Formats: sequence, C-alpha cells, structure tokens
Amino acid sequence: MKRPVLKSSGDAFWVAVDVTNTGTGPANYQAYIRLTGPLGYNALLRVEIDDLRPGAVSSAVYTARDEADGAIIPKHPTVVIVEVSRTAV
Repeated sequence: MKRPVLKSSGDAFWVAVDVTNTGTGPANYQAYIRLTGPLGYNALLRVEIDDLRPGAVSSAVYTARDEADGAIIPKHPTVVIVEVSRTAV
C-alpha cells in the first residue's frame, strides 16, 4: 500500500492497494483499511478480491472518504490495515 493521495476534489483520498495470494490455492480476500487524522477524521475502506490465484497480485486504487458532515481533511492521514481475511475457494 502506498501513501494515500488527496483527490483533486479535496474531499477524499485515493488509496493504492496490492493484495497478493501467498497461499497454495485460489482464495477470496477481504481487507479493511482505516485512514485517520486530527480533529476526528475517520475513513474506513473495504477491499474485496474474488478468486485470486496462488502467486497472483491484484492492484487497484480505491477511494476513501470520511462520510461525516464537515469532516476536516488531513494533509497526511494515518493509515492502518485493520483486518485481512482469506477464504479458500
């Protein structure tokens, strides 16, 4: 995961996420990523990847936004991977 980039609209972040299947069989992945900042900024991003083959990497850019009215956008949010789950298919 790379540092989030503030979108040109200024109300959300683009977050680049790579998910790698390090298992021996195909799997579905689900991950939760939290962006936080001063003054209570809190955005939760859910990433889902279906049927990822062993050794394969899924790379995508997602949008994370604090849905609260009047959320103060931080310059450099703190990013934490909250949870990752893997389900064999």
